[in-house]
Amino acid sequence: MKLLDEWGIGRLPLYIERESEFVNIYRNHDMVLKLSDEASERLLRFTRAAFGRALHFISKKENSLTGC
Repeated sequence: MKLLDEWGIGRLPLYIERESEFVNIYRNHDMVLKLSDEASERLLRFTRAAFGRALHFISKKENSLTGC
């Protein structure tokens, strides 16, 4: 059991749920399917950058709360 915990197996349901939430964000916007390849690539670049910035600020806030 300890080995499974070290591998992170116990967190798989959480990872699957989180990934599903991100996929649902995408699926809830039908317009994305109508975008040209160029527009789709721009959207992905923008989304990656926004996600990175949000993750930076969220993790910074979380670390300040936990003292890390």
